[in-house]
Amino acid sequence: MDGMTTSRPTEATERKVWAALDGVVDPCSRAMGDELSLVGLGMVDGVQVEPDGRVTVQLLFDDPLCLYFEMIQRAITELVAAVPGVCEVRVEQTESELWTEDRMQPEARERLHAARERRRQQLLARRPRRAVTSDDRPATDAPPDTAT
Repeated sequence: MDGMTTSRPTEATERKVWAALDGVVDPCSRAMGDELSLVGLGMVDGVQVEPDGRVTVQLLFDDPLCLYFEMIQRAITELVAAVPGVCEVRVEQTESELWTEDRMQPEARERLHAARERRRQQLLARRPRRAVTSDDRPATDAPPDTAT
């Protein structure tokens, strides 16, 4: 050898698998318009690449009965199967641990918090403003009752 180290094919494949996983968007964040990846959210607990091209992806969810598991599984299978050298993809849920926000990458955490703040401000902007009278009762815009 000439002193250079070469990575094993599984290491190169594993890097490509992680890159593919970074393209899988969490359906919950997509529904809210945030488009955060499973990798950025810290939902990918691990990746195992066998020399024969079989790949296992371990995921964490915040709920053991995540309604989006099958949708996420399909997206992962589609993207990871497209990686050269991958012949089989298995997606498994890590059952011994739940996902928490502390697993998020800093950039994803910042994006999530900014998106939540934008939605909070939008909600506040939609709420009608109520004036308060001097005796702390809500004022109304209705004319006084003249039927008496």
